[in-house]
Amino acid sequence: MPAAVVVNGTVLAVADSPADLKQRRNHGGSSYPSMRLSALLTCGTRSVLGALFDPITTGEITQAHRLARSLRPGMLLLAAATTPPPA
Repeated sequence: MPAAVVVNGTVLAVADSPADLKQRRNHGGSSYPSMRLSALLTCGTRSVLGALFDPITTGEITQAHRLARSLRPGMLLLAAATTPPPA
């Protein structure tokens, strides 16, 4: 039976570094800058097979393509269509 895996993503608020504070003071209305996290997970055991942190400007689909490199024969990737970001 193939191992079922899924890619899931989220956005995290992260603390400012001293360099960030010098460079910009406004994060688009947010108190902190944001990062995107996507992970390749097994559905049964919820084990993390791979994870990526990128700037918020990197899309989840781009991260999913990079995480696909961690897929091995016998793995079944469960995927759903995503809503494109507003223009």
